[in-house]
Amino acid sequence: MTVSALQSKDDAELWARYAATHGPELREALILRYVPLVHFVLGRLGLSPALGPAYEDLASQGLVGLIEAVDRYDPGYGTQFSTYATLRVRGQVLDQLRASD
Repeated sequence: MTVSALQSKDDAELWARYAATHGPELREALILRYVPLVHFVLGRLGLSPALGPAYEDLASQGLVGLIEAVDRYDPGYGTQFSTYATLRVRGQVLDQLRASD
């Protein structure tokens, strides 16, 4: 079994447990697992850590989007969480950029 297949199986199990219990420790584990997604989205938007404090602020807003995505995700729709979370994180970051313009 490949590494990505194992990780996908772990993700599915973690989401199933979180959907059943909504436990705070499972929520935290999911958020921590997907933190790199925030930095990936920022990079795709052309933002780099070289921006300094501005990057930190945008990363914080991205984390807010990630937390909202974890809270609102419904696996019943059949989409991957990373797809849903990418849209939420990107939207949150763009909203922050618009507000600061």
